Amino acid sequence: MQTNKTQKLCSNMKKCLEELSYHGDAEFLYAMARSYRKGLFVDQNVNEAIKILKISKDKLSSKSMWRLGRCYDKHQDKIEGLTKKQCKEEMIKYYKMAVESGDPYAQNDLARHYFKGVKSEEVILLERNAFEAFRLVREAIKADNFMAYKTLADEYYEMGLYIEAMENYTNFLDNCQENDRYPKSNYEKMVKNNMIRCEKVQVNNKREAIFISYSHKNMENLKELCNFLLSNNVDANNLWWDIKIKPGERLSECINENLSKTAVAIILLSNDYLKSHYCVNVEWKNCFAVNIIDNRIKLVILPLEKCDHSLLEKYGFSDINAVQYLSSPLNYLSDSDKDITYKKVLNIIN
Repeated sequence: MQTNKTQKLCSNMKKCLEELSYHGDAEFLYAMARSYRKGLFVDQNVNEAIKILKISKDKLSSKSMWRLGRCYDKHQDKIEGLTKKQCKEEMIKYYKMAVESGDPYAQNDLARHYFKGVKSEEVILLERNAFEAFRLVREAIKADNFMAYKTLADEYYEMGLYIEAMENYTNFLDNCQENDRYPKSNYEKMVKNNMIRCEKVQVNNKREAIFISYSHKNMENLKELCNFLLSNNVDANNLWWDIKIKPGERLSECINENLSKTAVAIILLSNDYLKSHYCVNVEWKNCFAVNIIDNRIKLVILPLEKCDHSLLEKYGFSDINAVQYLSSPLNYLSDSDKDITYKKVLNIIN
């Protein structure tokens, strides 16, 4: 129960906030909305916070657009006049608006939803798109949003990429912005259990393997590439593709184990590859994920034919910083030009 002194302080603070908001400055409006959202000096009222944030949003405050998205994301049960489905739609709308304005907090929050997808009443409101999610997280990290390290680490952990998960949990704790209200120990609690699991996983950090990702409909191209590499003294033990998965082994675990040893990943890119769920959502997604922040493996994109541009966009091929993106499709080249292309691949490996 508030004392008379506290009530007077709250009343004065409320009047002060209202006076500041009268002048229409976006930062003042944002501060007032924060007070209503958190119940600081005023009674908590998420609906009043949304109302004020919408005024602030109209004054081109990307921070307010992001915070509007957060209100619809985190306080759906307190918002009047909207169903949960409508709240989710508003959440997506305002996160996207803030992302378009370059807000790193919105980039991270929208990435979280792209990793999982957003669904309501059996209706998909936001399709899962790991490639867009990784792109947004990368941008958020560049803008020094330390929470993006945790988002990235959590996704690596779910994928079974424990080396990458551990590194990004560590980055998260090293870069966290602690204060009296939220000390570092609170952040440590958030990731403690996952970090313990990562530490228990025994992995070989030595990267020597050559990981080849391809569609089974392009088997002849795979054989041609492997024959060239083997004839040029590439160690057969270092070549890995899915035919080496033994009966009974789990695909994702086996792929992640080999990715942890991979120095070079070669993608035999074709329309069949882009249409294969396994190729793009398991092998390519994991190569893309491992490489997205620090380019720890060399990516060689080897197009076999002219590919559907919309699918290249969808799966991140048009945005990736590959070591070699060969624009001339392999299957259109003469034998002598193919040899030149394969020699380029060999030079990257060596």
